[in-house]
Amino acid sequence: MPTPDSPGPSMDSVPTRYGDTTFRSRLEADWAATLDSNNIRWEYEPDTITLDSGTLYVRDFWLPELVPLMKALRLGLVRPIMYGAR
Repeated sequence: MPTPDSPGPSMDSVPTRYGDTTFRSRLEADWAATLDSNNIRWEYEPDTITLDSGTLYVRDFWLPELVPLMKALRLGLVRPIMYGAR
């Protein structure tokens, strides 16, 4: 029986193939399908980043076409669209 401070049951991710890519999990494959259905270009695990702590971090997705938009939003050059807002 687990103790109150134990992490509980673990769930292993299941490698899943979507298109030409094998993802580490079904969730990542589902995100790729969602991005595709919205015509958003993506790259899967394009690089490894070393954090200041020295920990290596593998980015799941890179959305190259959204980077300029996010920079423009941050600089106040464009306004975000609020769907349903009047």
